[in-house]
Amino acid sequence: MLKPTGRGIALARSDWLDGKKRPPPPPGWRLGMEKYRSGSGSGFPGAMLSGVLVVSAPGKVILHGEHAVVHGKVALAVALNLRTFLRLQPHSNGKVTLNLPNIGTKQTWDVNSLQLLDTSFLEQDDAPAPTTEQVEKLKEVAGIPQNRAVPEHLAVLAFLYLYLSICRKQRALPSLDITVWSELPPGAGLGSSAAYSVCLAAALLTVCEDISNPLKDGDNISRELVVPAVWSLAVLSRAAAGYRAAEKAAQMALGARVDIALSPRVCSTQLPTPEHCCGVQCHGTDCSPPSALTFRLQARGRQGPHLFLLLWPKEDLELINQWAFCGERVIHGNPSGVDNAVSTWGGALRYQQGKISSLNRPPALQILLTNTKVPRSTKALVAGVRNRLIKFPEIVGPLLASIDAISRECERVLGEMAAAPALEQYLVLEELIDMNQCHLNALGVGHTSLDQLCRVAAAHGLHSKLTGAGGGGCGITLLRPDLERAEVEAAKQALTGCGFNCWETSIGAPGISIHLATSLHGPVCQALGGL
Repeated sequence: MLKPTGRGIALARSDWLDGKKRPPPPPGWRLGMEKYRSGSGSGFPGAMLSGVLVVSAPGKVILHGEHAVVHGKVALAVALNLRTFLRLQPHSNGKVTLNLPNIGTKQTWDVNSLQLLDTSFLEQDDAPAPTTEQVEKLKEVAGIPQNRAVPEHLAVLAFLYLYLSICRKQRALPSLDITVWSELPPGAGLGSSAAYSVCLAAALLTVCEDISNPLKDGDNISRELVVPAVWSLAVLSRAAAGYRAAEKAAQMALGARVDIALSPRVCSTQLPTPEHCCGVQCHGTDCSPPSALTFRLQARGRQGPHLFLLLWPKEDLELINQWAFCGERVIHGNPSGVDNAVSTWGGALRYQQGKISSLNRPPALQILLTNTKVPRSTKALVAGVRNRLIKFPEIVGPLLASIDAISRECERVLGEMAAAPALEQYLVLEELIDMNQCHLNALGVGHTSLDQLCRVAAAHGLHSKLTGAGGGGCGITLLRPDLERAEVEAAKQALTGCGFNCWETSIGAPGISIHLATSLHGPVCQALGGL
């Protein structure tokens, strides 16, 4: 029997519907897909039976704390539900192939040739930090000129490093066909390289059996997320015991479209369907909910949730994160570790002076992510803030302290929302967004394109701020759950009309996840070469 975890419920089996052993909701319960692990079971009918492994990892955005974090203040980083997907197919052809369709790169190596390489530098037990000499050696293997390091080259180097390092314990290097495709635009400060490294680490560790495989090790579970109705209504919705209220509450929690379907086993009486339920009462009678509701998640656009996503246990996630950080070091040299941590763990993280800690997972927040497509230099923008602080310490110092206070207040509100999200909290988040954007403009990291983004969104009653370095780049716009669909679509159309790229997605997304191959459809399945 799968039991609720401390932070939420696991994917539930259908025998939760029998009404005999329904556990009480744990403290801080929220609707969501939490990791599960079972030590027994006959295997799960899914990806590994066909030899295919599919994983995905989210990108990241900085919610608050940009630039202030450089000066020792708090920053909040959240997982962005634009995801990178990896498909791994074992072979016996003696080849290992890496296909990166987003950047038009495909390379194949002979496994025997790789086996003959001097990999003595990989003999450490823990995830080793790559050295300059090791990276240069890998450039030779990949046929990359020594004085060149374009993004596609760095992606290949990160793969080779992780493949040779993680698979070194195998009697022979495995023959694999790996395709990685991403919804994240590269070079936009959204953690695309970290999501790539996390996917590689998770897939290689899984295929080498250094970590568990949730699809292979778990019990057979139902292909529906079953949630006791009283939990969702009492904790997530302060409205009434109606299906429409439950649907809206679920949407607030998951950041996705949710349809409620009644299981025939939960109640013997005929109950009104969600679209006919008015809330407290329906057709003049109390609309009593059944003992459990089955939430069927449906994708909302191409970035919507992908069904049957499962997570690894904590110790496996820690190992994935360690190896992903190695991949990030190959690509960036000296990264902070925030991006790969967010992509591994998901949800929201707090970062201050090198210390990373996880926040209580808030509900997924719907946002518009807008890329102004204006290039910028992070290094120059950081230097500009530092120079302004030196020149006007009594002015800029308080600005940084105020941004720190905004981050901390947002952290407090997100903590409340982890237990019981309410519309009032979204209004507070909107105020914090407006104040932070003004502060960032005062620091000199704004841009006319970002000003235009904020004005256009404000014309539709929405609140926006830059995310990341500023000076162009991307901005985020919070979408309250009570917004009319037409208003959101109008805002998206207006932003696109400005020449920007605009995505409707969510933040606070799940971290690295493994999928049933049969649950992926549309662009993802097509981009991965079919499943």
